[in-house]
Amino acid sequence: MKDYLRKYRFKVYIGGVAGAGFNSCTGLSAGSSYTQIREAGALSPVNLFDGYKFKPIILSKGLTRTDNDAYFWWETSGRMSTPAALFNMRNIVIEVHSLSGKSMKHPLMPPVKYIVYGAQVEEVRFGDLLADDDNGELIVVQSIVLVHRGIQRVQTMGGLI
Repeated sequence: MKDYLRKYRFKVYIGGVAGAGFNSCTGLSAGSSYTQIREAGALSPVNLFDGYKFKPIILSKGLTRTDNDAYFWWETSGRMSTPAALFNMRNIVIEVHSLSGKSMKHPLMPPVKYIVYGAQVEEVRFGDLLADDDNGELIVVQSIVLVHRGIQRVQTMGGLI
């Protein structure tokens, strides 16, 4: 079987299987939010930790097959009603295969992986059908926007998480 994802910089794993590859990824970050409160007699407000906030992850310029779990998840999320979409969350892994065009396939520099917890599809735009592969049809993903509950950076010495 031919590896149709070998030229992509970001690979998305769902259930331990590479489901799609993308050239661009934004939103792999987290921030903190604070509320300012005034305590009695204090001259300046005190920052009270409110929680973490996560930006949506936007993957663009990608490729997937119509017979894998990633395509089924993305395609059905757009047709679900609001209550059913609440339960359509997945934990996924985004693996970085290169930075700024330089390959990261080096024994001293293992790939960086991000575990995305509770990812939900907010919006997906598919492109045209490309070709009939031996194991399914290849399809272009113009962009996908994922909202999520949290993100964790993991650096391992190879292998799947």
